[in-house]
Amino acid sequence: MGNAYHDKVAGLLVCLLCFVILLSMLLTYLALRWRYLKSMNVAVGPHSYMKLFGRQALMSPLRRPMTWLAIHNPDLRAVQNALCISNPMPCPLSEGLVSHNDEKLFVSPPISGWILVVGPSLPDPSDDADISFRFITSLSRKLGQVQYFKINPVLDHHAWVRAEFGQIIRGYAWAGKTIWNQGDLSTAEKELRLKCYDYCENPEFSLFDLVDPRLGNLEKIHQLAARWSIDPDSIDERFMEHRLGVVGLPAKLI
Repeated sequence: MGNAYHDKVAGLLVCLLCFVILLSMLLTYLALRWRYLKSMNVAVGPHSYMKLFGRQALMSPLRRPMTWLAIHNPDLRAVQNALCISNPMPCPLSEGLVSHNDEKLFVSPPISGWILVVGPSLPDPSDDADISFRFITSLSRKLGQVQYFKINPVLDHHAWVRAEFGQIIRGYAWAGKTIWNQGDLSTAEKELRLKCYDYCENPEFSLFDLVDPRLGNLEKIHQLAARWSIDPDSIDERFMEHRLGVVGLPAKLI
């Protein structure tokens, strides 16, 4: 009876020791990541620590779409028709840029020559890269330069694509692995040090890696959008309050 009791106590102590070791490792990792974020001039707060577990505080409380198009065409009606928007209704820019859970698409008014299209019903390369390819190239043939951006901070999935007159100039999509890598790296991608893996690469990440390239990509997609075209998060609040776009259901996206 005494031996059994001592064995149970010893087992509990071993479990406690393992827990303390794991907790120490986690705290060390968080401290190292905190130092890295501070060194990169990234705001560190409660939401920042979500990044350490694959959840990223990219969305502000008021806006920051997760999926959007930037179309270099100032004709709102042409974009609306190309997307086959049915029953379009006027919608303020400040409301349209908020992420929605329904299937509607918001088409913004022209902003410095660009029109933004926002909505979860836009094709997702992680679901089917071929569908996304056909959608973007088809839209580009009608409207000229079309750019696509996707951020999924929960799964760390992301994508960016640039097409001109029906041709993909650059496309990259990550969904646990590279599912789209087309064209040469743009100057902006190189300057931002975005990490793009080949199709056959399967990178391993350690708990103690200070820089997770996938996380770095997610953090920089809005910066890439700003260099390629326009970042939805950079639009002046005063401009947003007084401009109207349209919102409606897309009849067909492909």
